Amino acid sequence: MKITATLPEQANVSGNIPLVDITLKVRDDKFIKEPTTLVSTNTNYTDTANNVVQVKSADFYVSMIPTYSETFGDVLAEGLMRNGATYFGIDHTAVGGTLKAVDVNGIAYNGVISKQPSFTLTKLPITNKPLTFVMDIPGHFTVRKPFLISDNDNGSLIGQRMKLNYNPAIAGDVNKDDAIDVLDAIYIQTFWGTSKREADINFDGKVDATDMGFVKKNYLMQNPTAPNAPKPKKTYKGQTLESVLESLNIQ
Repeated sequence: MKITATLPEQANVSGNIPLVDITLKVRDDKFIKEPTTLVSTNTNYTDTANNVVQVKSADFYVSMIPTYSETFGDVLAEGLMRNGATYFGIDHTAVGGTLKAVDVNGIAYNGVISKQPSFTLTKLPITNKPLTFVMDIPGHFTVRKPFLISDNDNGSLIGQRMKLNYNPAIAGDVNKDDAIDVLDAIYIQTFWGTSKREADINFDGKVDATDMGFVKKNYLMQNPTAPNAPKPKKTYKGQTLESVLESLNIQ
């Protein structure tokens, strides 16, 4: 933007004189709070002898005050990891997972899972009350974690951006009842050899012994993040984990 001002002839000028007022509208599609260079100025004037004189000028900085909060992190689900670490060989937008933050009034703010094993929850309210992080990945316990997100600026709440840490979702709850038991083994048995997403815990395209291995590993666990997780069932209609494994010829 170039601004040109012309003084009337014979005008007497001295001291600090306001020249222009600039009003900027800031976009809110990206979280920014750090000080930012707003204007880079270059100033000169033409004197009565028609000489162009360069004037010393200074840039100025502003700090944005966010109108919302934002959290981010890695998608941590046991069946999608390798050797306890996030695995980049999976397109995480295709795993069928969802995540959201829920406020104390039950209002949900949906998040986005990226192709890499990460997520973003943005446009969260500025509040001193807890939100609950909810991540639902097929074949795993649903993760629920309360968290606080807001900064205090001289007594006023402002938006904050922070990484959200949580324990990885435990694999094996294919029927999503917050318990890993014989019902999950029967579910995998029912869809054995297919590509049924809910039973394909490790998302390799086939329901097989690897998926059943997660049920065996975490057998009889209750979801530690569920408020009223049911007691796991050892038998159902005469079937047990052992009988299901035997029918599939799994040791």
